[in-house]
Amino acid sequence: LDKDGRLQEFTAACSPFYYRGIALPATYSGSVFVCEPSGNLIKRNQVYEEGFHLAAEDPAPGREFLASTDERFRPVSLASGPDGGLYIVDMYRGLVQHGAYITPYLREQTLSRNLVLPVNRGRIWRVLQKGYTSKPFPNLDSYALDKLVNTLFHQNGWHRDMAQRLLIERNDPESVALVKKAIKERPQRWGQLHALWTLEGLGGLEEDLLVTLVFDTDPYVAATALRLLEPFAEKNADIGETILSQPIPFSFIEKTPFTLQLALSAPKLFPSKAKAILKDIIAIDGDSPLIRDAVISGLKANQFAFMKSILEDSEWNTPNTDKEVFLEMLAGSIINAANPDEVRKLLAYLETTNPAENWKYTPILTAMTIIGGNKSQRSIPLQKAPRLLVKNQNLLPHQYNALSQLFSWPGNEIRKDSLHQTVLLTSEEQKLFASGRQHYLSTCSGCHGNAGEGVKRLGPPLAGSEWVTGDLKQLSLIVLHGMEGPVEVNGKVYDTPEILPVMPAHTTLDDGTLSAILTYIRNEWGNNAGAVERKFIATTRNVTQGRVIPWSAEELKSYLKAEQEQSP
Repeated sequence: LDKDGRLQEFTAACSPFYYRGIALPATYSGSVFVCEPSGNLIKRNQVYEEGFHLAAEDPAPGREFLASTDERFRPVSLASGPDGGLYIVDMYRGLVQHGAYITPYLREQTLSRNLVLPVNRGRIWRVLQKGYTSKPFPNLDSYALDKLVNTLFHQNGWHRDMAQRLLIERNDPESVALVKKAIKERPQRWGQLHALWTLEGLGGLEEDLLVTLVFDTDPYVAATALRLLEPFAEKNADIGETILSQPIPFSFIEKTPFTLQLALSAPKLFPSKAKAILKDIIAIDGDSPLIRDAVISGLKANQFAFMKSILEDSEWNTPNTDKEVFLEMLAGSIINAANPDEVRKLLAYLETTNPAENWKYTPILTAMTIIGGNKSQRSIPLQKAPRLLVKNQNLLPHQYNALSQLFSWPGNEIRKDSLHQTVLLTSEEQKLFASGRQHYLSTCSGCHGNAGEGVKRLGPPLAGSEWVTGDLKQLSLIVLHGMEGPVEVNGKVYDTPEILPVMPAHTTLDDGTLSAILTYIRNEWGNNAGAVERKFIATTRNVTQGRVIPWSAEELKSYLKAEQEQSP
């Protein structure tokens, strides 16, 4: 809340709605509206594309799309109609809290401000741009086939949706030829996409049409054609060769939806060339979480074969953050699949690799450690004890413990409950830990090192640091607002020029990302300080949101001491 007791953040976001109508100004096309019934408002976000990612921004900071001073205005659902207008369901009630969760404070406020009644004034609002004249609502169910097919290309999204549904429900064989003709004659993105999925629903797709559309200059149309070709490839293995024999109008550098779909479809459409295609995609677009997930999901049973091609590729001899994250994800995927043969190959690679000479050792071992530290993880059966454990090659205690839990073999006398647990995280917290490592590698490792060892002239060590494993609020404040001046870590004072004069603030990272990073650094490299809740970061951020300068070590300690003295 702000100083006047008004909401500053969403507390009851609901009914996100992507607007595809025509009754609002053209600038509203592609907007996403979100209801906030607790705040008596509807927020508008303008969505735009960044390659194959979506992003959004507030087009009018400080002013909402629709807001009311009437505390009973409770927008809870949004939709569009045949007229293209935006329809809003307003529950119109003073009290929207479930009875089981009404606090004494809320009860007092509700009674003192007469918010209990009335309860029967709900309404539906329709929003149109000023001067807009609605046309008579059409009865699409009465349309002839050709007119219904043309409606797939209507400028109003409601009409396209209804036309697609009605055509599939009618299931008239004559509609197939009409839809194919419309696709060829009307090169309009959203109409073509509706038409393609209408054909799919009617069972009228043809291989030749889809192969032609793979070369369409619109990346969405081409990507959809790739996706719809996958079932055909099961019957005709030559489809891929036909496509690859011609120049595709998109390169991986362009970061279009076509690249994302190619990563998903390559193993099915181009089985003999998939490995090379996926390696090219990862090499160029490996910084994208979407692309990393797409590549791994398409590999299925060929994960280690793909990993082997990476391990032997000279292009992968030089490490970077994106490569480390992907290799760790790929190793984790192999472990989660729990195929003993593939796991043995993975272990054999580690057992014959010198971690001091090959950077690929660490992300693979880290993936095993993260999964092995999950108490609910079922052990993977092996024929004999892994040499990695028998010789305890370069393993830290928490790595040894995690791997001992991850594998089982005949005669294994290591009892899981007798191991010294250095990873004290639940299954959900382990997921947070794994996510935190990826964020750490891309955000923090440049200054603090991949292993938390610190980097000369940049940042002090985090492994074994009392600033990391100590007071959680202290650590949160440092990450949120930054820190300047000398800092003492494990009895050693770090100051310029040994480290940078100021650690920057990370307020631009959301609460979930920060909680993941802190969970990771507090439980890695021998640190063992437990998980960090997102809510804790959010609370700390709100309490100190007015601060815009970094902390000094002494100022931070004084602030926390004063806060402790004031608390009951």
